[in-house]
Amino acid sequence: MGSLPGADWSSRNAGHRLNRTGRGTIMKTTMRGTFSQAIRSRPALSLLLLAFVFCTLPLFVHSLTRGQQEPRSFYYADWSSVAVWVSSADCARTTGAVLAVCQGDRLVPIADVTAGDDPGHALTLELYSMLTRKPVTAKDVPTINATVNLVGISLLAALLFCLRLPVVSFVVLTGGPLLASQYYTVGPHPANLGVACLAAILPLTVLGMPMADRSRKLFWVWFGLGICGLSAAMLYREAVGLMGVVASIVATCVSYFSSARRTRGAVLSYVVVICASVAAMMVPKAIIHARDAAFNMPPSNMMQQHGAWHNLYIGLGAVENPFGLSWDDGVAFQAARRIDPSVTFLSNDYYALLKHEYFEIVVHHPWEVAVVYLKKLRAALRISSVGLPLIIILVPIVFLRLRLRRSVAGWIAADAILVVSSLFISMFLAQAMLFHQSIQYLFPIEIFLLLGFGVAVELLLLLFRAGGGAREPVTEGEILQS
Repeated sequence: MGSLPGADWSSRNAGHRLNRTGRGTIMKTTMRGTFSQAIRSRPALSLLLLAFVFCTLPLFVHSLTRGQQEPRSFYYADWSSVAVWVSSADCARTTGAVLAVCQGDRLVPIADVTAGDDPGHALTLELYSMLTRKPVTAKDVPTINATVNLVGISLLAALLFCLRLPVVSFVVLTGGPLLASQYYTVGPHPANLGVACLAAILPLTVLGMPMADRSRKLFWVWFGLGICGLSAAMLYREAVGLMGVVASIVATCVSYFSSARRTRGAVLSYVVVICASVAAMMVPKAIIHARDAAFNMPPSNMMQQHGAWHNLYIGLGAVENPFGLSWDDGVAFQAARRIDPSVTFLSNDYYALLKHEYFEIVVHHPWEVAVVYLKKLRAALRISSVGLPLIIILVPIVFLRLRLRRSVAGWIAADAILVVSSLFISMFLAQAMLFHQSIQYLFPIEIFLLLGFGVAVELLLLLFRAGGGAREPVTEGEILQS
């Protein structure tokens, strides 16, 4: 495959052509292929725009009014922190301070009132109220969820089109909104699907652009969008954002070790990508530090992001277990109070105590902990219904990819989708094992199964263009140009 900017970007395709043609013939073939691709891309782009207008947007509009149209059910719930978000938006409109709550003439960090929350929804409500000078209500939270899903799905589909995967792009535009609209709450969780799409943009760009042999300029455009998407993911759902960071680092490593040339400039490019990915993790803390400095606010003693140790501890009680635990906030608070009766709920000291308690159980009861996690994995596979679809999609993909090896030389863009989707599916299942197997945390996994289905169709079409795998090995670009 190719490598990041700074290395020989087009060495994969050009190397194969050099074995059979001269340099002048290569340039003519490339220009002719580029022109024919531009002509052929117009019908595909028109079809995608029609799908966006007649499928994606109507489902987005429907999701905005779904709460008023449907009765409350298992999928409908209210998030206790919403009232605090609304209050912080009112405070931001009058004072300009974000992630803060007005108590008389004093500003206090929002974490002092509702600790352990991801700041994305509160920050969005605050910015909207500040810009429009209008008050917000709890009904605006589902609007944020629907908007995040729309933006995430649309950007992911656009990236896939730029990777020369129009079929996968079409599948995402039509199937993605259906997946996003199946879960409704006046809370943050329905936006997790769009957040997962945003978190996947950077790793798909890093790994997919060289495989698709796209230009450096296009790479850096999507690289910037990927960093923005990863930063937004960290704000709206820290756990999913961290998945995006891990996937980006893995994608960068795969791209590096698969590159034919590893020059000093190429290494620098890889370092930039990894550093930018890690820097995106710091965005929530950077906003909080900026707020403290701008409004002379003392740092909160409470957790100002989504803390993991509370959920890890009570996660051992999400199924039947020998530890006497249950998925209940009160159980964790009681455990912390047994060690320090004066500890404050969801404070930094509270999380430190639960970290100690969690590792005490893991170190002294490793087998029992492993059994609990296996139970949760089995429950996650059953609840999310991911097992059977995964097998149904994986079998044809493996078959088609093996057939294509006979006629397509090197890596192709679809391989990047498979690698990144596999990473996210594995990490969502790991999250279910470590925390909770609830569908509200697991359902974004479906967008990556949908990507796998689109890749299977794309591989089938590519195999058909390659003559069923019987021709002499060429590149994916040469097949598409033929």
